[in-house]
Amino acid sequence: MEFVRGRHSSASRINPRRDLSSRAGRFFVSNASAPGELATPRNSADHRTIRIGFIPLVDAAPLIVASALRYFEQEGLDVVLVRQAGWTAVRAELASGGIDASHAFAGMPIISQLGRDAFSDPIVTLMYLGQGGSAITVSNAVAECGVYSAPTLHAYLRQQRAGHRLVFAHTATCSSRYYLLREFLATAGIHPDRDVTLCALTPNLFPEHLAKGYIDGCIGSDPWNTLCGEHGKIIAWGTDIQANHAEHLLAASQRRLQAQPGTFAALIRAVVRACAWCSDPHNHSELAALLAAPAYLNRDREIMMRCLEMGNGFAPAASDAKASGHAAKYRSFDPEWCEPNAEIVTWILQQMTRWGQLSPAADIGELAAKCCETEFYRTAIAGVEVPDPHEPIAGKITTIRPAQLGGPPAAKYAAAGS
Repeated sequence: MEFVRGRHSSASRINPRRDLSSRAGRFFVSNASAPGELATPRNSADHRTIRIGFIPLVDAAPLIVASALRYFEQEGLDVVLVRQAGWTAVRAELASGGIDASHAFAGMPIISQLGRDAFSDPIVTLMYLGQGGSAITVSNAVAECGVYSAPTLHAYLRQQRAGHRLVFAHTATCSSRYYLLREFLATAGIHPDRDVTLCALTPNLFPEHLAKGYIDGCIGSDPWNTLCGEHGKIIAWGTDIQANHAEHLLAASQRRLQAQPGTFAALIRAVVRACAWCSDPHNHSELAALLAAPAYLNRDREIMMRCLEMGNGFAPAASDAKASGHAAKYRSFDPEWCEPNAEIVTWILQQMTRWGQLSPAADIGELAAKCCETEFYRTAIAGVEVPDPHEPIAGKITTIRPAQLGGPPAAKYAAAGS
């Protein structure tokens, strides 16, 4: 199954209980076996090849693992993972039908529901791909001036000559990271529109621009946080700023979800199982090797391992988390974070209102509900079996039940999960 321009070719089966690292450098599509050998989508009429987009970020790990460990296949799905060049490509491919679902940033469903950014069809959150994973980095030059937190950044800015404004880079507006950066600055009394300059920049340019002094800081996700380490210092994690937030999610158009509920329910189940596997640190060595493959993130395995170990024995200097005793992780793939949550969307909408990007008259509650398929998710994962994160791959089986995830499934979605 060699990687060929975003597609797969067939090959012999590999036991998912071993040799995961030997799959590095390849894409894997789940090809159904003999009739009856594997489970099929709950609605067999839905069955067909599913194309899923992903951006080469560590947060895409659950999608990559679900393919490599054949969780998609075990749900009766044929899945093709299609690497995307950026978020603009994700939007265009979802709109055109070139992909059926995609790794997306947390604000993308909001933008689509508002009819902005050329979205022709609203998209919805099927599930989150974990929690956290972002960090704010300042350049070595700024860090060497005693900046290691929001208050010390504020003090540093007061000492600068008139007219000199630090430049902070971010990726997409309406992403969680964009608003985390604004919140971080505002909490310290730094106005993000008057006291500093915010600029949108593709994250692959972050390390070079930090090194050359074109930017003074940035907020990003991995691998870029780790790759910026040579040229800067992390002064805050996203979870220091807002403990319960999601960076990335699995999204699909509302129209496709309504047309193929069984397929998307099966997709959710496979990815939830992959999240459980990714959440176990004992699996991180294998995961690093897989992510490092040219077909996926195409980075050195050691760098991938450093990304996965971020937070183990390390925390930003004088972070709010340490000061308050808060124990939020830098990143978590634990399935407890996977459920679409209107509160997470509400926080982004409140930030949009605060910074003049959404009318105060907008019905935030209604809009947040439109972005999240919470009831569908609960129905999809009812009774799903996931590997116990303490027993990787071949270990015990744990059953996640609706009661553990906030309530029973809604009757109107019962067909998707039965």
